Amino acid sequence: MEARCRVRRSVAAAALTLGLAVTAPAWASHLSRAVGDFDADESRNIEEIVREYILNHPKVIVEALQRLRLEQQQAQEQTRREAAGAVKPVDREDHILGSLDAPVKLVEF
Repeated sequence: MEARCRVRRSVAAAALTLGLAVTAPAWASHLSRAVGDFDADESRNIEEIVREYILNHPKVIVEALQRLRLEQQQAQEQTRREAAGAVKPVDREDHILGSLDAPVKLVEF
């Protein structure tokens, strides 16, 4: 069930990203402004090249999303490892109050 949700989210994210990647340059084409060392016309041309590339190679977006997901999973795993490393090792006396030689012991979890 969880795998289905992940797949649905991935497909939805890919569709949204593809939609934005395809439409954003079209929206912005008349609003292109100078960026870096490029003037407005050059920026518009670059946007059109990127748009055409994405339309001709849509798998690039899927690959980028997969790489992003992998990087996020690795970051989460690293966070878990760091958190696990910060945990103090359990000592025998950590959970004991009173005499260790008591005839009756109460264990609480």
